[in-house]
Amino acid sequence: MVKMNKIIDLTPNYGVSLFIKNGLFNAATKEGFDFVVCSNPIISSKASMKRLLKLYDVTVVLDFLKMCAFALKILPAFFLKTEQFISYLLHQRLEGVVVGDCILSAYQRNLQTKIIISKNIELFLFIMISCLKILTNFRQTRKNTETQSDTRYFIYCFETTGTEEAIRRFCIRRGAAELRYSGHHKGFRLYSGYDGIALKKNENLNLLARKELKKSDLEKAKTRLCSFVERTSQYDYLKSVDVDMKVRLDFDEVSPKSSVVLFLATVSDAQYLYGVGPFPTLDLFHEAMIKFFLSKNYYVIVKPHPAMLKNKDYAAKDRKYYEILLNRWKVNIENTHLMRSRVNNKLLFVSERLSVKELSRTFSEFLCITQHGSVAAECAYLGHLSLVAENSQFSTADKFVEILQNFSQLSLKLDRWKNFEAFSDLEEASIYEYICIHHFYNHPLYQSGYFYGLVPEDIDSSEIEVWVNNFIHEKDDAINILNRITTQNIMQLKNNFSDWILHTGA
Repeated sequence: MVKMNKIIDLTPNYGVSLFIKNGLFNAATKEGFDFVVCSNPIISSKASMKRLLKLYDVTVVLDFLKMCAFALKILPAFFLKTEQFISYLLHQRLEGVVVGDCILSAYQRNLQTKIIISKNIELFLFIMISCLKILTNFRQTRKNTETQSDTRYFIYCFETTGTEEAIRRFCIRRGAAELRYSGHHKGFRLYSGYDGIALKKNENLNLLARKELKKSDLEKAKTRLCSFVERTSQYDYLKSVDVDMKVRLDFDEVSPKSSVVLFLATVSDAQYLYGVGPFPTLDLFHEAMIKFFLSKNYYVIVKPHPAMLKNKDYAAKDRKYYEILLNRWKVNIENTHLMRSRVNNKLLFVSERLSVKELSRTFSEFLCITQHGSVAAECAYLGHLSLVAENSQFSTADKFVEILQNFSQLSLKLDRWKNFEAFSDLEEASIYEYICIHHFYNHPLYQSGYFYGLVPEDIDSSEIEVWVNNFIHEKDDAINILNRITTQNIMQLKNNFSDWILHTGA
């Protein structure tokens, strides 16, 4: 018996998500994938929350009571130390599903909430509202996936974090699969058993691709990585702001192995895309690294990510976080691209415009520290070992990095770097294998790719939402144009709506 395909839509009905969704559903229909769509009430606006809180339905009252029970459960945690408190919240469950990291990720990405997580009423209220949103969506999902022998359930969800990720996990528990783009296959496929973390890590497909790599692939990857280091190529998310290869640092060169460079990541980004790591938040990771290496009498050079200081609304939290860091360490400006801490004169803050190549020239044989940044590969190209967190895109196959699982391992990682002289042939090959996997085989389809041929080529991927909104207001027929372009671009991908990708573990 042929089963009916039912897609649970977890994407907004506005902006970029709407047009990507329309394009995908149009393309899937034209390519013979029959389905019906039902939507979940992903509650994001104040108006929708007000409608929800009318409590006109007994099931909503039950959700509200469950929320109250959740509140009573977490209230005692507010008496814990901050790090223990956050760690406790990260692992909280609703109806058997881990939702804590989803809620805190949404909190950190919200432009209206505090920059750094702390124990306060704002956080408590945010958790409660998020809890109610999630429970409401669980209830609707349960209704949408009532077991029917002739129905096969899928979800379509652009995000891999926040409230949507909590719903994805709930759907997976109920046996739903997912319609999703595969960077390995360069087209849409049917995924089964993947939560958002597994989707981002993609260990199954990465492992298969790694086994098929040829020497010519590694040579191609080496050329590609060189182009990133020299910035003859740009990352899609750094087109509007990037390092400047002409910028030089006015600072006396230091002796080899006397410095570490901490590459800051954007705190407003989805911090738990790759799971929960050795520290419960990104800012606590940064703080621990600074204090540890200063205590060992190393120069610590703090280098902000170029995207952190964008003059854009979505980067507001990152700019404020960097200001907090500078104020905490009481910096003085020494020159255009360098600031030094008055608390500890071995703590330096350098310009976001500095390239890895310039840092390598000034701070010989430095240790690169990044929680999850691809800058580790650039540093490896120049011969630097990197320390990365367990919750990152890196795996044990990436021999050019040291993966930190907990704070107690830091001394061992430091000894590894002290004894490090150069990468072995196997370790060097793993650098280019990593590039092959993440830039050739598992390259994501950025939002700009869906609007290819219409969106300007030099636009940053993070600015596509603004571009879409402007386009709609400037063009009379914008809606039809955007739907047509996304449909055309998706149909040109290597889609296969009968090919399953099963999560079997790495």
